[in-house]
Amino acid sequence: MSATLPEFRDAPLKLTSLRAPEGLFDRAREELGYASNQDMVVSLVELALKQKLQRDMIERIASNPDGPYAALADPEFLKEARR
Repeated sequence: MSATLPEFRDAPLKLTSLRAPEGLFDRAREELGYASNQDMVVSLVELALKQKLQRDMIERIASNPDGPYAALADPEFLKEARR
């Protein structure tokens, strides 16, 4: 198991404990196809972090009033686009 985000790829592992309802991690691991709870938790946390960073980047791009994607921040444009 290794991290895929460059800033964590070579970082040493730190022992962490998580408390969750009994059976939750086992069922999730089986359903999602991970080899271990550790692989699953690290992977899912990385995915959540990547999504957050992507959302932040998109919001910055869309909020630039002079940028080509400024319309994405306009509620009226979004309303029309959804129709």
